[in-house]
Amino acid sequence: MADELTLTVTLRPAALDARRGIVRMHPEVMAALAILPGDPVRLTGRRTTAGVAARAETTASRALLYADDLTLGNLGMRDGGQVAVASLPVVEARRVTLAGSAEIVALVSPEMLRLALLGKVVTAGDDVSLLPQDVLLEAGNRSLVEAARRSLANRVGYGWTSALLTVVGVDDTDAALVTMDTVIGATNRPDLIDPALLRPGRLERLVYVPPPDGEARTAILRASAKAVPLDESVDLAKLGADLAGFSAADCAALIRESALAAMRDSLEATTVTAANVEAARERVRPSLDPGQVAWLEAYASKHRP
Repeated sequence: MADELTLTVTLRPAALDARRGIVRMHPEVMAALAILPGDPVRLTGRRTTAGVAARAETTASRALLYADDLTLGNLGMRDGGQVAVASLPVVEARRVTLAGSAEIVALVSPEMLRLALLGKVVTAGDDVSLLPQDVLLEAGNRSLVEAARRSLANRVGYGWTSALLTVVGVDDTDAALVTMDTVIGATNRPDLIDPALLRPGRLERLVYVPPPDGEARTAILRASAKAVPLDESVDLAKLGADLAGFSAADCAALIRESALAAMRDSLEATTVTAANVEAARERVRPSLDPGQVAWLEAYASKHRP
């Protein structure tokens, strides 16, 4: 049994593995490292990260590590680089802290983030996607993860599969497996990120995502109302333009409250009317604090590369 093997990383993941933290190796390579499918592995390139091992086809090369673009980025490597692969003890993550855009932090609950990371091995400084690890998942959690996929698609919209967050902290360890007991925290406060994570090769670039403007709010309203029958009197473009100070989460909440207002008017209501939306606006108020937005804008301007 080998403690460590050096493989050539190649950007040829299976379609279902993409951005899910899965790396594949020839079965004989896994046997040499005493690794089973689903085991965590340490991956060392220009930086050290981790992944979940899976078997490649028996016709695959014994010299290759099959990974996706996200894993290559976390390694600080390009296709064709040399990566040291070793088994990693299974350590369950107690707490994981993520940094992401204000929109993702507002829209996606910590419980939903946990389901998106469930079964993934995370390392501080890694980028992670919202795509659930549903390749090597325990059967008992499959229905929860499927529900999470639907919820993420509804809340975040079509771009949810490409959204990324950064792991800024994993309690008491370098890499750990996310379980149903893991506590997930998220922040959009860049000043709270450990400066050690801002070194080149880690979080070397901070990107400020401003609050949604009228056009973006309209798009969020439309995405949130896909399953809500709106009356012709509801003008989402005009509504989006009027919702200054509303975050993405506020816009989604307004649509939900509008549907509840229609039900309160009549249990036989078949559509949500403009009057229902106006009633909902009395209950759903904008949550974006002008002072906080101004602070973030100033911080972004000061730290702009």
